[in-house]
Amino acid sequence: MHSAVFVLFERASIMLVAMYLAFQFQITKRILKRPTSLSRSLWIGVLGGILGILGTYLGIHYKGAILNYRDTGVIVSAMIGGLPAGLTSAGIAALHRLLLGGTTAVPCFLGTLTVGTVTGLLSRKYERRIFNVPFAIGYTAVIEIVHLSFVYFIVQPHSLAVDITKTVMFPMVLTNTFSVSMLIAIFSGTERSFERITATTTSSLFKIVKDTMDIIDNGLSVKTSKLLSQKIKECTDFDAISITNKNIVLAHVGAGEDHHVSGAKIMTRATKETLLRGKGRVISKKSGIGCPRVNCPLASAVIVPLKFLDGVVFGTIKFYRTKEYAISKSDLEFARGLAQIISIEANLSRVLKDSKTLYDIKYRALLSKFSPHFLFNALNAISYLIKNDQEKARGMVLELSDLLRYTIKNEKDMVSLKKELEFVEHYFKFMKYRYDDEFDYEVSSDAPENLLIPFFLFHPIVENSVKHAKIPSKKLKVNVKCTYKPGTLVFSVKDNGRGFKTSKMREGVGTKLLKERLKNLYGDAAKYCIHSNIYKGTNVKVEIPVNNTVKVDAS
Repeated sequence: MHSAVFVLFERASIMLVAMYLAFQFQITKRILKRPTSLSRSLWIGVLGGILGILGTYLGIHYKGAILNYRDTGVIVSAMIGGLPAGLTSAGIAALHRLLLGGTTAVPCFLGTLTVGTVTGLLSRKYERRIFNVPFAIGYTAVIEIVHLSFVYFIVQPHSLAVDITKTVMFPMVLTNTFSVSMLIAIFSGTERSFERITATTTSSLFKIVKDTMDIIDNGLSVKTSKLLSQKIKECTDFDAISITNKNIVLAHVGAGEDHHVSGAKIMTRATKETLLRGKGRVISKKSGIGCPRVNCPLASAVIVPLKFLDGVVFGTIKFYRTKEYAISKSDLEFARGLAQIISIEANLSRVLKDSKTLYDIKYRALLSKFSPHFLFNALNAISYLIKNDQEKARGMVLELSDLLRYTIKNEKDMVSLKKELEFVEHYFKFMKYRYDDEFDYEVSSDAPENLLIPFFLFHPIVENSVKHAKIPSKKLKVNVKCTYKPGTLVFSVKDNGRGFKTSKMREGVGTKLLKERLKNLYGDAAKYCIHSNIYKGTNVKVEIPVNNTVKVDAS
């Protein structure tokens, strides 16, 4: 069967090339980039099942059996997507093999189901710790022997079972092990590519936010737009940056600035269409930009609208390159993220000019979550761990993405207690990755999970408990507790950290904002108290009424 081994390796190579190309499709990348969920696992399971069917068809027939690598797709999908993916892929591939019939149809059906179930259970228990090439090699060899044991004990006559098992054992173990390890290497490379792009984009975004927030605070004028455009261009590799309102170019920095000048009417057709339709767009060719100047160097662009909260477009921000087809997916994600942040700050600026209401306090709190110090420290920690502990780095990236997803995507004034406590848990998990054995936490609650509380209420207190309480060489422990009595919720954060003299306490901006927010929401019904002693820790308690009738006016 040496020739069979070579044939299987040849066909396995074809399958691996096909899978590599599949990983390059945007639909595959979108599925893999989704946060962990049942739908993501099921999609991965379907892909694994299709790969299993392909592995069966590319196999070699021998006395009613098929030398194949059906289990390759099942193993890899279960490792990536967990038990749901393992069961889905195994069910698809195993049922297909059963319908083909033959001497080994039933034992191979059972064997493939076993492979999917066992791999899925291991993935659920050990998660990413098993997703590596060395483990894949050893595990695949063992599970393939388990698979073939069904053939050995079920197929009759037994002499045929012995013959088939002895003949297919070596080539199947070898080729499946090779295929699984190669697919894991390909997928790991794709993941690292995602993480590099995410880290680079996030780092650039928050550097710009840190350096320009004061500029945007003053509103988008010709002067502030030019400063903002210059800073964006310094921090990126775009050839030109432009900002407009609905009628004129507020600023244009870089290539083409000889005829795209501040204060001039908007020239390009693409910008006018973006303002009209209110949707971002990627321009791949020079003709699509629509600049009337023949010698304009701008050849490709991503244009994103800037919007007020009511959806009204008030301008655009444009990122240009001097080569056609030069806008990448990461460019588009960066442009959308920055446009969203600028829009939020512009909204805040407008509200602050109108009145000092609860509405502006909400959005100032919303922006305060983009704490530059926290984010830069986080990115630095992740950057270090990528080189020294990739599993921990991945954990930090996932927790950070959950934190940002909650804060950026939430558009409600009031959220359930369950969601707010889940956010606190994500923050603590992130800090646990960062400080490891030097930090521990506990979160408990006896309150109904569906109680409505103000969005982002707990985080300033929780962040202070970690940020200011940490003592070098001493393990910090933070206890968060929610207690409920009819009509009232008490939220307390207690730590064993640095502490301070309450009589000499100086309130920071975050604490002042929190108190002001509580007063606007609940008046005198809300209570905020803090007790602390030097090196004996701090205890902060917030008491609010929770009758689920409080509403924040966002009109």
